[in-house]
Amino acid sequence: MRKEKFIIVSLLLFAILFSSYGKSTYGSTDYSITQIELIARKYLIKVDGQPIKLDVSPVWDTKNNYLLIPLRSFADLLGYEIKWDGKTSISSFRKKDIYFEIDLHSLNFKSTTQLKNFQIVLKNNRILLDSVSINKLFRLKSDLDSHNRMVTFFTDRSQIHLIAPDFSLKDIPGKTFNFYETLKSKKYKFVIITFYATRCPICAKAYPSMEKLYEDYKDKGVLVVGINTDTQNMEDQRDEVIAKYHLTYPILLDVDATIYTLYSVSGIPNLFMVNQNKEIVQHQLGISEDYFAYLRTYLNNNLK
Repeated sequence: MRKEKFIIVSLLLFAILFSSYGKSTYGSTDYSITQIELIARKYLIKVDGQPIKLDVSPVWDTKNNYLLIPLRSFADLLGYEIKWDGKTSISSFRKKDIYFEIDLHSLNFKSTTQLKNFQIVLKNNRILLDSVSINKLFRLKSDLDSHNRMVTFFTDRSQIHLIAPDFSLKDIPGKTFNFYETLKSKKYKFVIITFYATRCPICAKAYPSMEKLYEDYKDKGVLVVGINTDTQNMEDQRDEVIAKYHLTYPILLDVDATIYTLYSVSGIPNLFMVNQNKEIVQHQLGISEDYFAYLRTYLNNNLK
C-alpha cells in the first residue's frame, strides 16, 4: 500500500510539472540536450530530473552569489578520467583536450583553460569549485537561480556518463530476465527499459507508440522491456491492459519496487536506453510523441 501511494503521489507531481518539463532556457524542447541541476544543501545531482546521490552537498556562497559544486562527482558524471596522486596530493581531470589539476595542500589550480578569481574549498575532504569556473572548465552553458540557490547546466546527452545497474526480474510467464547477460549476448545493440504502472494514465498514452517501436526495431538490434510496478492483486487489471493495447514486448514484474528503487525512478512513465557498454545513452521522464520521433531518429543514426 505504501508503494502504491508513493507512485500515485509521484504521478500527481509529475502531472503538475509535465507541461514545463524538458523546456530549456532557449524556449523549446531539445531532447539531445541534458539538464544537470544542483541545489545548495541537497545531496543530489538531477540529470533531466533523475536523482543521483552525492556524498557531499553543494554550498551557496552568499558573498559571491554562486554555487560551490562537488568537483569529482560532476567530472565523473561527464565521463572525465580522474586521477589522484597521494604523494603530491594532486587530483587531475582529463577528457580529450580538457585538462586541469588541483593541489589539495595549496589549493593551487592548473588548467588548459585560463581561470580568474576561482574559488576552491574543501568539505569533508572533497573539492568544491565555484559554478562560474565549472562553466568555463567544462565548456557548458548554465542558468543561475540565486533565489533558490541552484544552478542548471546544459550539455549534450552524449557527454553524460552513467552506468545502468544490473538486475534480474521474472516476466509474466515466470521466466527470469538477466539484464547484463542480455547485454553480454551482443544480440541487442540497445535495450530500452520502461517503468510503468497499470493505473498510470500517462503511461497508457505511450503504449501504442512503445509497441510500434518494439515491432519496428526488434529485428534491428533493439529490445524493449516494460517493468511493471503494480502491487499484488492487480494481475487481472494488468493483463486486461496488455490485451487491450496488444502489447507483445516482454513485461517484467517489480512487485516490491526493488528495481524501481535501484534506478532511483523519479516518476512514471520513465524510459532508459542502455547500450552494450551498459551506459545509459538516453533517458526520459514522461514520453510524448515528439520524444518517440526523436528516439527513432537517434536509433536510425546509431544502428547504421
